Amino acid sequence: MIEAKIDTDKKIMFAIAIVVIILGIRYTVAYFSSKDTSNANKVTTGSAKISYTENENGIINADGIVPINDDDIKDSATRLSFNVENIGTTDITYSIKLVDLTIHESMINKEFKWAVYSGDQEIDSGDFSNAKNNENYSLIQNESLNEGKNKDYILYIWISETGVEQNSMIDKTFESKVQVEAISK
Repeated sequence: MIEAKIDTDKKIMFAIAIVVIILGIRYTVAYFSSKDTSNANKVTTGSAKISYTENENGIINADGIVPINDDDIKDSATRLSFNVENIGTTDITYSIKLVDLTIHESMINKEFKWAVYSGDQEIDSGDFSNAKNNENYSLIQNESLNEGKNKDYILYIWISETGVEQNSMIDKTFESKVQVEAISK
């Protein structure tokens, strides 16, 4: 009987030892898995806010657009004024693009143009010869803006007068929204 009790005591001690070993391994793995080895978790954010001057929704369209001389765009082209402001906690790099583009096929050519100005300085310009419906169209890339600063822009669109008949583009559909995408530097 004493031998049976010793065997039972050994089994109980063996079971307790196994449980202690398993718990020890489990807590050791949990400890090293969750231990933070970095000095600090740092999140740096860059964000921009866009404000539209002429209309609050930022949509530009070609209603009633007619051919004009390239030199007359500031007086006669369709325009949208907007402001980009860095409201984040770091300097940013940003891009300006047209989104939700709707363009009539006759306006997808080199005579239908755009230009972006800041003050009297032309930032960039081009034409819509490679535009596609329902796709984004890049206007400006990799502009920089320091924390707390802002910049005013004007987007002009027009049909460039060539001296040849351009009736196929007059009163056709063009509509898009100006959008800014920013990342921190």
